[in-house]
Amino acid sequence: MARDLDEALVLLLGRCAGAGDGLPEGRYPVWADDRGRWQTGGPDHWAAGFATGAQALAEVCGVPVRGPALRPVVPDDVDVSSFHAYTGWYAGHLDARAGESGRGEAARIAARLEAALLPGGALAVTEHDLRGPAGHAVAYVDAVGPAAALLAAYVGPEVGARHARWTLTTLQRSDGSILQAARVDPATGRRGRSTPPRRASPLPRDGPEPRRGDCWGLRWHRPAVW
Repeated sequence: MARDLDEALVLLLGRCAGAGDGLPEGRYPVWADDRGRWQTGGPDHWAAGFATGAQALAEVCGVPVRGPALRPVVPDDVDVSSFHAYTGWYAGHLDARAGESGRGEAARIAARLEAALLPGGALAVTEHDLRGPAGHAVAYVDAVGPAAALLAAYVGPEVGARHARWTLTTLQRSDGSILQAARVDPATGRRGRSTPPRRASPLPRDGPEPRRGDCWGLRWHRPAVW
């Protein structure tokens, strides 16, 4: 079993190391189809930051990077949301290859997130297809970990903690499960009606398929954020 896991890790790190290999300029890997071909997104996609962090991790583990080093920058004309913390935290703050420019991008995103905080500490998604109905925004549990870490590092520990507490308590149901997303009133920061949950990828297990919100909630309830 240990040998199988080691071999799988080597393959995974190799895939991460080559994340930018062969991609058009300005495009970043989001997910791969059943033939292993990357489907891509722009620098404002959350996966751009996550893929950059994965590439940096592979290099730290001794796997040489193939192709260009990923370096996403969130455009100024994009409405900022908690999802952009993936770029600020993973690609900017944690990727030592980024140097001062990476720290600058992390600080810039953190400042924009601070300005977007709603009453109570909510960070709501408001852009394009994730926009809520008129007069409302949508808050997601997905990015609370990197968003809280980024705010804590560049704005203040209490600001990051407030966002994490708001998200993990406000999106928690009475039975302990976690909503992936809920509408939020921008004026008050109060939660409104929940949005339909997205399902996690199918797993070989008995019982109902797990909700993605529960998976993210369990992940970010851990005290440390990579």
